[in-house]
Amino acid sequence: MTIKEEDKTTIQVNVETGMYGSDPDQTRFEAHSSNPESTFSVQPSATVMDSLLEAATDVQPGLISRLTHVGLSVGDVLKNRFKIIECLGQGGMGMVFKAQDIRKIEAKSHNPYVAIKVLNPELAQNQLLVAGLQRECEKAQELSHPNIITVYDFDRDGDLVYMSMEYLAGQSLNELISEAGSGISLQRAWPLILDMGTALAYAHRKGIVHSDFKPANVFITQEHEVKVLDFGIAARTEKSRDSDATIFNARVEGGHTPAYASFEMMNGAKADPRDDIYAFGLVVYEMLTGKHPYQRKSASDIFIELQKNQKIAVPRVKGLSRRQWQALKSAIELLQDKRPNTLDDWLEQFNPKASRWSPQLLGGIVAVILLISSFVVNRWLATPSEPVVTQESKNGVAVANLVATESLKVPVADAGTDQTGQVGETLVLNGSRSQAGDGEALQYDWRLLQTPSGSVSSLQNPNTANPHIIPDQAGEYLVELSVKDQHNGSLPVKLRITALEAAKPVTLHQAISADGILSLAASKARYRMGEQLKLNLQVNKAGYLRVVYVGAAGEISELLPNQFQASKIKADTEYVIPPKGKFKLQITGPVGIDKIIAVYGESPIPNLEKIVDASGKIDPQNLSHLTVAAIQYDVVK
Repeated sequence: MTIKEEDKTTIQVNVETGMYGSDPDQTRFEAHSSNPESTFSVQPSATVMDSLLEAATDVQPGLISRLTHVGLSVGDVLKNRFKIIECLGQGGMGMVFKAQDIRKIEAKSHNPYVAIKVLNPELAQNQLLVAGLQRECEKAQELSHPNIITVYDFDRDGDLVYMSMEYLAGQSLNELISEAGSGISLQRAWPLILDMGTALAYAHRKGIVHSDFKPANVFITQEHEVKVLDFGIAARTEKSRDSDATIFNARVEGGHTPAYASFEMMNGAKADPRDDIYAFGLVVYEMLTGKHPYQRKSASDIFIELQKNQKIAVPRVKGLSRRQWQALKSAIELLQDKRPNTLDDWLEQFNPKASRWSPQLLGGIVAVILLISSFVVNRWLATPSEPVVTQESKNGVAVANLVATESLKVPVADAGTDQTGQVGETLVLNGSRSQAGDGEALQYDWRLLQTPSGSVSSLQNPNTANPHIIPDQAGEYLVELSVKDQHNGSLPVKLRITALEAAKPVTLHQAISADGILSLAASKARYRMGEQLKLNLQVNKAGYLRVVYVGAAGEISELLPNQFQASKIKADTEYVIPPKGKFKLQITGPVGIDKIIAVYGESPIPNLEKIVDASGKIDPQNLSHLTVAAIQYDVVK
């Protein structure tokens, strides 16, 4: 790794409006000019490649014309086929035109219009961008669905690289949500939700994950048809074969919208349909309320807040049934394994017209009723009421009167609600709400029915109202409670306990210290040699902080303190390394795994270069009273 002072001019090109409407949640992407004296940071509004027509601001005079002029004017013909009718817009990456397809005119088509997206000639020299545009076209051409925009072709005419696609007139879902203000009614929203969902579900069955689904990437035509746009950073699932994955992978390149990207996608995981399900759930929530459920926070930010035991409360959507609300909540779960597996299943559960009494549900209810009836009858037959004999004397004759006892209620067991905790945490169960049928004291019988593989945890004090368990493995634990009074026993009830890994990063390039004081993250899980390393740190206590880099070859270099950032810090301090505009951290290799180690202490800390070895380990004698967070990332060519 090399540290470089800023010696290049950086020009921000801010793009705001897209071909099919404005997009406040711009897709992140960086493109570098072939001019070694300048670096252009471009943020297209729709995807890495799509909607190239954004209005640019805060740019030096004359620069935007150099960036976006593609040498086409109204009346020109591209590739002897497409006659330019008008410019729909321009932006930092090129221009989008409305054109007439001469072949369609010759065939007397009623709709000869197409949209032509032309990449800026200067950027067309960048093979990565050209490859991305081509991959977008190829993936979109595989998807023939009435609710997915039709892409016709990818081609080149001299120095002009372009893509032709279906021309649409209407408005984006983003604009529709903005106009509605406080949300769209469920009656109006459901047809749109259904069309969006079936389009994505179709793509998933084809092995393609959209990866950038958001309101700006959904278009409603003047004929009220829904079109899902912009498969520019779409990725194939692991089950499908993608021979071009190593050539261009926009997910790895950081092409995503943070407010809608799943936690797994932001942290470099392989493409999964549940990435889209997360974004889809956020969009549905936003349609119905006018607000993003997580205030546009990224999934990584939400994860960090949860690790700090901060509560993330998502307000319930008014007008939804309990079934629909449970479906919507499941779609926006932070962790992938808690989301639905397919959108088809989700749409069936959310459908307002779906019967609440499905055959499967009715069958289940009948089975439960029969089971309970059988249990009660068998209990009644096996435990007859015992008569009480009293002796009375009348005329010297003993008369036995049999007085039957009153029938007694069956006790009811109550194990409380399901619990979620961390590995190593003591979880106390609560059976005190259980009720006796005869008013007498209860006997408790807790049993541990299921544990994760490898667990040796057990219930402590299982014959009391409040036993406890300390999970030793992450996963699900199943507990059962039965109670007895002096006459009868209850039906058993079950309780589920979910144990999460404590203070352990879900991804290797993002970590939080065990005590929650220090969090550390690299901007991505994989860097190519020559790229710039970016680190984010947050410390919630005043004290001292040091950060060290350990390269794959054993090189050790302290990154903090540096000449711009001191070791002594205040509470709730957030660091970005390197500080903007001061110096650069360039990945120089070799190929392998680099490590970053951050150490916090309440008193001054010795130079980490002296206490960290070439493998990234710290001498245990130096760990006393120190907080450590460590991450790693891959370095590739």
